[in-house]
Amino acid sequence: MKLSEIVSISGKPGLFLFINSSRVPYTVEELETGRRMPVFGREKMSLLSNISMYTTEGEKPLAEVMQGMYETFGEEIPDAQTVSESAETLKTFMDKALPNWDRERIHQSDIKKLAKWYQILRQKGMDSFLLTEEEEKED
Repeated sequence: MKLSEIVSISGKPGLFLFINSSRVPYTVEELETGRRMPVFGREKMSLLSNISMYTTEGEKPLAEVMQGMYETFGEEIPDAQTVSESAETLKTFMDKALPNWDRERIHQSDIKKLAKWYQILRQKGMDSFLLTEEEEKED
């Protein structure tokens, strides 16, 4: 599983794995439940490999952010529910996850989403978020 195969769908919680992306409606599988469902062209989907986070130096790809989180947290998977309990907890989490995050452009909802997505991906066994050279050639 790679970030380039995983999408976020606007208006739907969680993350989804592309099963069939060759024709509309697309088929996706919810990562948490394994439930498959159709997704139509009018629904806004974002590949995780195309998402970036704002930092004080510009933008940082989500793959690099999550790889940094893995290096910071190790095998420990931060509980997204605990992380999102208070604004202070969110800021503490973000300071560890991405020390140079842009405090004006990243909102609490973005931090909650990052924590939840990271939790889902780690529970699915992902421990490498960056593409290898071979995977980059395939994409």
